[in-house]
Parts: sequence; C-alpha cells; structure tokens
Amino acid sequence: MPRTLKHYILALSLLVGFLVALPQMAGAVDVLQPVCHSTPGGTPTVCQDNQAAATESPLVGPTGILTRAFNLISLFVGIVAVFVMTLAGLRMIIAQGDPEAFARARQAILFAILGLVLAAVAQVLIRFVLYKL
Repeated sequence: MPRTLKHYILALSLLVGFLVALPQMAGAVDVLQPVCHSTPGGTPTVCQDNQAAATESPLVGPTGILTRAFNLISLFVGIVAVFVMTLAGLRMIIAQGDPEAFARARQAILFAILGLVLAAVAQVLIRFVLYKL
C-alpha cells in the first residue's frame, strides 16, 4: 500500500477509536435520596437546598437557549460540510484526469472532513460545559 493510504487508514482508525471511546457515560449515586425521601416529620434543610439547586436555567441545560443555539450551529456546519464534500466529489469526477483540479477537489474533501471533526469535538466540549459544570 502507498504510504499516504496507510496514513489515511491510520487516521480513520484513530478517529473511529476516539468516537467510540468518547461517549462512555459514568453514573453517579444520589446520596441525598435515602435521606430526603424517608425522613419522618418534614423535609431536612439539605433536601430543600438540593431541590432549589435542581431548577433548570433558561440559558443552559437540555432546553436552554445556548444549547439550542449550539445545536443549530452544529447542524448548519454538518449540512455545509456534506454539501462541500458532494461538490468536491463532483469536481473530482469532472476533473477528467487533470491532476491539479483533482488535487483541489481532494483537498476540499479533506478540509470538509476536518471541519466535521472539529465541529464534533466542539459539540462534545460544549455539551460537557453546559451539562456538567
């Protein structure tokens, strides 16, 4: 195999490996649940504080404005990247043996894939910041 093909296969396998490893979620135990739900004679103060902190912010969270905006931006980036890859594929077909036109089309496809990867990484970081912090 040519050396560049080996690099593409290695990069693709690393990308797939990272995408498979990233979405692993860890669960947490709610230590307040036994205290808050089985206390006779009223709700303890710690449970009242926990309930007040559990309210969702209108900016962040699953239904927050920032979350919706970032999801729309990610959707737009994905659609544009697929459109660019389709056009670059057509340019490859139309190149008809012209090495310069073929190289430009291949470069456009690589940049579109890089844009998709960066958008996916940005989405992971944004979700981490909005949901976990």
